[in-house]
Amino acid sequence: MLAASLSFMTRWAECLHGNGSLRETLSDFAELSQAVVVHLYRVNAATGTQHTVATFDRQAPEGKRPMIRAHGTALAGDTQSRAKPGTLWSMHELDRNVAGNLEPRVLGWMDSRGFRDALIIPLSVAGEETDVLELHLTAPLDVQRRRVIETLAVAMAEAWGRRPKGRIARLLRAAPAIQDRLAPGRAVDDPLSESNPFGLTAAELRICGMIRQGVPIGQASKSLGIADSTVRTHLRSIFAKAGVAGQVGLVRMLLQSETTRPAMRA
Repeated sequence: MLAASLSFMTRWAECLHGNGSLRETLSDFAELSQAVVVHLYRVNAATGTQHTVATFDRQAPEGKRPMIRAHGTALAGDTQSRAKPGTLWSMHELDRNVAGNLEPRVLGWMDSRGFRDALIIPLSVAGEETDVLELHLTAPLDVQRRRVIETLAVAMAEAWGRRPKGRIARLLRAAPAIQDRLAPGRAVDDPLSESNPFGLTAAELRICGMIRQGVPIGQASKSLGIADSTVRTHLRSIFAKAGVAGQVGLVRMLLQSETTRPAMRA
């Protein structure tokens, strides 16, 4: 296992500092850790939004984009300050407050896939943004393999912190926009249309209306007379119902659908 670990770290460093494929490198890490899914993403503690950098899912059909449900929101808020880069977090080891932040849709997705544990490795924390490597497994790690992953986590976070400036930003910008992920000819559903295609609640419809108008979360919460955290909870529910990857995806959907469908008053 030592030889495999050293070989992986070489590929990880080459990938971050060169032009290697992150997805293929995550595939190597999945083999080493016995994970089914390895997901690399950035989560914002203020908004709870997550942006995928790269994903490997050994069970995803060839050519199909995997549908990942990540635990990144568990690192939001006060927990983020304890998310030391290079540490290894297990879903079953999270304290009660953090465990309460795990979304039912994420837990339901895990159950449907037969996953019994999730491991989270914070790679870097900068302001409100945390870069996370997350693994989903069908069985908990044995003691020996866990020690190997813990050692690798430290080295991976160090290499991540030394990556060339702009490397990950370019990958994030390259992520497909919502219109690129739709089947040819399929229209973008308007969350604010009269048919309410995603079954949003009245509060969620009002928040969508404000987002479409460019109203910041802080101002939206004051206008609605609710806490910022409540607005973020509503937003996460909207993201799940509409099938968008965070606030950027929601804004794209709202702006694109606005040009083709009549809007409901929020």
